Amino acid sequence: MPWALKMSVFVLSIMSLSWFFAGGRQVHETNTPGDWALLVGGTLLTCALIFLQAYWIYFEEKAKGTLRKQIALFEQINQRLNKRPNGSDLERVG
Repeated sequence: MPWALKMSVFVLSIMSLSWFFAGGRQVHETNTPGDWALLVGGTLLTCALIFLQAYWIYFEEKAKGTLRKQIALFEQINQRLNKRPNGSDLERVG
């Protein structure tokens, strides 16, 4: 995984976390639909980006041989991502 992509996702997750906190403050102050949208959007984006980073870390640890616990959800996602549309598995090179 390219370093620039990882750093971009990390920075975006920090920004989305700030949107979560800003939305929470605004919901308590003014409670408008826009405030709720900021809170929900910040929450969902933060969770999605943290999940993505956890997925990447999981497979980096697995590739290094230092994985201590398998996570079935990540394995299922990886299996689906590595399937071709006709149902045959992609061959891994490396």
